[in-house]
Amino acid sequence: GKSTLIKILSGAHAPDEGEVLLDGSPVRLAPPTAAMGHGIATIYQELDLVDGLSVTENIFLGHEMASFGFSRRAEADRATAELL
Repeated sequence: GKSTLIKILSGAHAPDEGEVLLDGSPVRLAPPTAAMGHGIATIYQELDLVDGLSVTENIFLGHEMASFGFSRRAEADRATAELL
């Protein structure tokens, strides 16, 4: 049950019935990029964290904040603080 719900919310699976509401409006979260567009991301129990990286770097791994090839570290740190 829990795993299926998480997969539906992350866009990995479509619900068999019912609807998902976001801010009171129905949304379609498939594929996973659609869920990410709504700010929904999933970290599964099989943690694929990188030991040598900071918490911020692990949170944004694969979605690094950068402009013109330069890391926006302070912005990423602020975003991490808000998430935590």
